[in-house]
Amino acid sequence: MRTGTLMAAVMVLALALPAAYANGRVFGDGSLPMILQEFDVNGDGVISEEEAQAIREAMRNRRRSWIEQWDTNGDGVISEDERQAAIEGLRQRIEERREEHFTEVDTDGDGSLSLEEFLAIPAVQRLEEVYPGRAEALFEMMDENGDGLVSREEFLLYLKARIPMGPGDGPNGPNGPNGPNGPNGPEDPEEE
Repeated sequence: MRTGTLMAAVMVLALALPAAYANGRVFGDGSLPMILQEFDVNGDGVISEEEAQAIREAMRNRRRSWIEQWDTNGDGVISEDERQAAIEGLRQRIEERREEHFTEVDTDGDGSLSLEEFLAIPAVQRLEEVYPGRAEALFEMMDENGDGLVSREEFLLYLKARIPMGPGDGPNGPNGPNGPNGPNGPEDPEEE
């Protein structure tokens, strides 16, 4: 089952990263990833064996919590129906968060992002630092109607197309913008 495989991958990563830090190996700029910083109790920038134990326990607790939340019939097993319901619930939360994020960055509240508002987004600023000029190009790509603003709809459509949340999403999937059910898809399914 995909959920089990994903959980296993997350657990392996969560267990492997602390071990790498405990053995003196570092990644990137040498600082702990944000996900591990909360476990670095003594603040030395290294995950000790005790801190690694806390990570493992937190992962076990998180897995138990997910099972309790998603196992609606209480049989201890996530059925395909329960898995689909969990995916749909996660999808709705992601979409809600994207809406909230747009509202947060739309500082003048006009329902659209100007280039200035877009460039104030921390992730966009990091993109611009690493790849100068890419942020403005991204803005222009998101501005599908070419009016110099990125509307809420353009913003959400771009994110949905580029960051699939499930089967059928993505630019050319059935639910993506170019797919048969998307806004840019064929008007007549026979045209495919």
